[in-house]
Amino acid sequence: MLRRQVITHDRKFLSIASRQFSATSARFKERLVILGSGWGGYEVLRGVDKKRWDVTMVSPNNYFNFTPLLAGCAVGTLELRCAVEPVRKYAPHITSYQAWCDEIDFKQKKLKCVRLEVPISEVTFL
Repeated sequence: MLRRQVITHDRKFLSIASRQFSATSARFKERLVILGSGWGGYEVLRGVDKKRWDVTMVSPNNYFNFTPLLAGCAVGTLELRCAVEPVRKYAPHITSYQAWCDEIDFKQKKLKCVRLEVPISEVTFL
């Protein structure tokens, strides 16, 4: 079994949000990392074939705001749940990190991100 892990700055392994795949299923899936859960990231996430791609989303928010409806929420004509869509609703089987991406290394195919839960430590996604 292949196991993807998150490595912290001090080289300790974390078990959060790790997923396991069999060697055969991981071999045929290409990795796709989506940065942000805004309009573009949300549409890519909805439209991507999750059987073909191993999808990871990195975003400071775990939801999508439908901004035209936020004015109605502010004045009380709509409930907030009408304007906010959770990312997991359209993609329950993806890896999702609530983090801010600071650096992208295209040659080594790595992202350097800061987790929002623990703002001091840095996380590198392999």
